Amino acid sequence: GFDWKKVWIGFGAGAAYGWHSTQKLEFRQEMEEPAGTASAGTFHLLPELGYRLNDRWSASVQVRVQVLPNEGDTGGRPGGPAKGAVSALLRALYEKPLSQRLSLAGSAYLGGGEGARFVVDPVPMMGRSGTDSVRTGPVLVGAGVGAFFGLTQRLAVSGELRALAGVPTFGVVGELNLGLRYAFH
Repeated sequence: GFDWKKVWIGFGAGAAYGWHSTQKLEFRQEMEEPAGTASAGTFHLLPELGYRLNDRWSASVQVRVQVLPNEGDTGGRPGGPAKGAVSALLRALYEKPLSQRLSLAGSAYLGGGEGARFVVDPVPMMGRSGTDSVRTGPVLVGAGVGAFFGLTQRLAVSGELRALAGVPTFGVVGELNLGLRYAFH
């Protein structure tokens, strides 16, 4: 049966940078942004709900809430550029204990939603008086490596480096995420 003592919650935040394919801007759709590297926002938040399957494996649902900067103006256009992106990710997590408090971890991700957005900076000389964005996704797949350090038996801090690739609109974001996890056991 279901064991509530195996449930854990997590909350993290991170920063991302990556590469996107050539595509039309989302707000100023008559303009095209060539393929290249870009920031993937100001930051992102990562609330998560997980279930420990055994001593090493967990499964979770993580929400990626991305926040984008909004600089400059719309040039008199109605509406505005995207302010972020929200996606849900299923996560398979494997932990390898190194000591009583420290574990290494590997994760695989699959999910989607709005995908991930990249910031396109204002260039007034090109008619872009404010920020805009291009997107990867809406499907996201990826992997990460990291570590957990137990502060108490129930509370741990975590760090992870991960890459998420978006399809069918291709792009890849590399992320550094830091967080806390609380286990109800």
